[in-house]
Amino acid sequence: MYMIEVKWEYEGSYERQAVQAVVERVVRRVQPVLNGVCCPFHGRKAGLRVRGHTLSSLDISFVTCCQALLDEANDRISDIRHSDRNRSRRKSAVPYLPDRRQLLR
Repeated sequence: MYMIEVKWEYEGSYERQAVQAVVERVVRRVQPVLNGVCCPFHGRKAGLRVRGHTLSSLDISFVTCCQALLDEANDRISDIRHSDRNRSRRKSAVPYLPDRRQLLR
């Protein structure tokens, strides 16, 4: 199994650990699906690009040498999305903040 190359263009600092955890989950999920997929023209493999300033603006996309590899990667990812339709989607965790009105009583 090959390791996916991740290009970091993330510019935030506050949520760095949370972003790292999300990217690691994505890599674990995508890596087995893209194993063995390489560009038929250039022989290269797809990678990931991480961009954003905050966790909520995080953008993770494929980095490929050409459109043919991008299409193949997207098709593979689409296949695992459809196979997981019944899987529950976890919402991002929001830290608990008490209501200020209750604190003032």
